[in-house]
Amino acid sequence: MSDVPNDVGRSGERSTAVDVDLLRSRIRSIDDWPRPGVSFKDITPLLGDADAFDRVLEAMAKPWRAMRVSHVVGIESRGFIVGAPVAALVASVVGGEAW
Repeated sequence: MSDVPNDVGRSGERSTAVDVDLLRSRIRSIDDWPRPGVSFKDITPLLGDADAFDRVLEAMAKPWRAMRVSHVVGIESRGFIVGAPVAALVASVVGGEAW
């Protein structure tokens, strides 16, 4: 796999390229949970690494920045965790008022 293309972060000081190996090291697999044959992907280690989490959010937001996005939907628990920060990065309208 290749890295996500670089972008300037919110601070303008660092790259937002997501190193795939770094990302994989921050997502823990728990085999046979919640039942045999299922491999649960735990993002808790990613959430504990602010720099890696910021880079993931920036990479997720990048394709949508040029569009006039007014809504971002985060489905299920992990979606709730990433939906709001991604919305803050890309949404042109929040609460009915243009940013």
